Parts: sequence; C-alpha cells; structure tokens
Amino acid sequence: MLNKGLFACLALAATAMATPTETLIETAVWPKDPPDGLGTMTYPATEKESPFLKQLPAAERTCVDAEAGTSKDPEEKLKDPEKEPAPYIINGKRGTMVGWCGIVRAMQPIQGHKDEFELVVQHCFFDGLTDFHILVVSSHGGGDFKARINPKKLDLKLLSLVRIYGTVTGEEKDMPLVDARYLRVWPQGMFTFMPYGKDQTNPAWKKLCTLDDDHVYSSRPDKTYYRALLEGKGPEAQNENEAGGGEKK
Repeated sequence: MLNKGLFACLALAATAMATPTETLIETAVWPKDPPDGLGTMTYPATEKESPFLKQLPAAERTCVDAEAGTSKDPEEKLKDPEKEPAPYIINGKRGTMVGWCGIVRAMQPIQGHKDEFELVVQHCFFDGLTDFHILVVSSHGGGDFKARINPKKLDLKLLSLVRIYGTVTGEEKDMPLVDARYLRVWPQGMFTFMPYGKDQTNPAWKKLCTLDDDHVYSSRPDKTYYRALLEGKGPEAQNENEAGGGEKK
C-alpha cells in the first residue's frame, strides 16, 4: 500500500499536470500619431511577446502565400515566371507552434473547465510588415480556427484583432485547434487591413464585408469602417472611408 505522504505527493503532481497553463494576454499599445508620420516597419513584438515569437518555426514567423517556386536562385524562378505562389494553409499543422492573427468571431466558456474559454477566430494573413502608427494585416485569410485560452483575467471583445501563439493540437470540423500560450489584443481603432494572399476566408464572414479590395485599407479607421468590413453594415461606409483617405499604401 502507498503511504499517505507518497499518495499526497502523487495527487499533487497529478493535479499540477492536469492544470492548464495560464494564457498570457497583453493589450497592444500603439502610437496613434508617430513623430515620423506614415510609413512601414517590421512588426514590433513586445518584451513579453518576443520569447513566443522566437519559438516559432521559420515558416511560421509570417503566414502568407509562399513565393513562386522553392528555389532562391533567380535563374530558377525565371524558368517559370507565371507560376502562382503556393497558398498558406492553416490545416494539417498538428504539433506545430503558430503565431496566427485574426478577428475574434465567437467566445464561450468551456463546459467543465473553470476559467477556460474557446475562441473562434477568423484567420488573417500577415506578412510581418505594418504601418508605424497602426497594425496592418490582410483582409484575406486561411479560414477559421479555434483557440483554447486559460487567462488570469479575460478582457477581450468580439471583433477585436488578436495574435495567438500556441501549438496546434488537432482539428475539429476542419478548424485547427490551438492551445494558446500568449494572446496580443488590438481593440478596434488600432488595426487596419490590406488585401493580399489567396483568400480562403469563411464565406459567412466574406458576405459581411461591404468594402471591395480597393477600399479595404484605411489609415484612420473608425467605427463605420469596422462595421462595413466586419459586420456588413452600410455601403455608405465605403464612400466615407474613401473620402477619409482610405487608399492603399
């Protein structure tokens, strides 16, 4: 028979193993009016985010269509100049650590798991570049995925933009499942879109976008912009966005 001390130790160890790792959540702080004006820069990870970014495989540092061909030799690419880039696929990545961007479309507590939540996220391609004053991701994406989070405190609104770092543990109805370890959040007003990448977005979300690709980017997005892009509210939003400088970079 196991003595009481050993049994207690085993029980404690089992509890520790069963306790999910806390998901670190950080809300982005982004300068609205940078001193240098508009411009493009490499994505700036925060101090807390950097360790997770460094853990990503090289192929997952950005998530957008691969260059045409697999060779870096310019002469090799000239042999097939019209070859289309291979699309970035979010499926089939079980066991891979990812750092995906996307729009939070649904959020609900996980039954039987205290303080754990499941997010449904509309994936957005990201090429690793952004504006100085606002985060820029693609309005195109690879489809929906789910993320399981265990936050100490949950302060997250639907239709916010997030970047989720974690390991893909499987798929459910063709949706990858990510065990999230870090979540960076951009509230509306702090992110905008550019159209790039072979779009595989859920048709239900595509129907809600009333802006065409020529009007997707806005350097100063407001509530009307997000409603037209994410909620299907108002073709008049396109005219307002255009008048407000909604041109491509």
